[in-house]
Amino acid sequence: PLTASCLALVALVLAVYARTAFAGVASGDSGEMVQIAYVLGVAHPPGYPLWTMLAHLFARCESLGGSVAWRVNVSSSFFGAGAAGFLAAAISVICEDAVAGLTAGGLFAFSPHVWAYATQAEVFALHNCLLALLLLLLALFNKSNGKDVTLARMGACVIGLCLSNQQTSIFFCVPWAVWALWRARQGAKLHRPAQLAILALCGLLGLAPYGYLVLR
Repeated sequence: PLTASCLALVALVLAVYARTAFAGVASGDSGEMVQIAYVLGVAHPPGYPLWTMLAHLFARCESLGGSVAWRVNVSSSFFGAGAAGFLAAAISVICEDAVAGLTAGGLFAFSPHVWAYATQAEVFALHNCLLALLLLLLALFNKSNGKDVTLARMGACVIGLCLSNQQTSIFFCVPWAVWALWRARQGAKLHRPAQLAILALCGLLGLAPYGYLVLR
């Protein structure tokens, strides 16, 4: 079924991305980001704490082989493949068509700019991954007729994570959050104060990576 198909797409995309990842330092901010990931430093504003901590795991995982730069580049490959899988699942749910979802995920994954940023040390692949995950949660929430409170709370947490990585996510997160509140007006009733308070706490949990910048 759908889950197996999406996982197969993720595996294919990851294999291609990893094979085409830069062996060393790419252009732009890549050199800075590799160094920051390796030493757990603080990148240029806004600091990108979530990306730094996740990329650090790849940088220090010598069992992956290759240079430190290559391993950090491959972290982007991993996030980019995840974005393709989440997007495929989201479109499959929205369109109720697995073929449409897999096609969308594949076309997205191998579009030139998306592919390029999935092969180098940059924050954009993680940005795509988190937004695709949020879209999947929204699609599932819509399918539940706005009644699944757990999905709503997971979505609030993911919004926090999105903003812990790339602040331009706000242009997606705000309208999607407003839509979720509207969709739940007859279901989970997320507009009620108690529900809003819980959602806010979930969002703050997603913002927790910013504590890293204070500690560093």
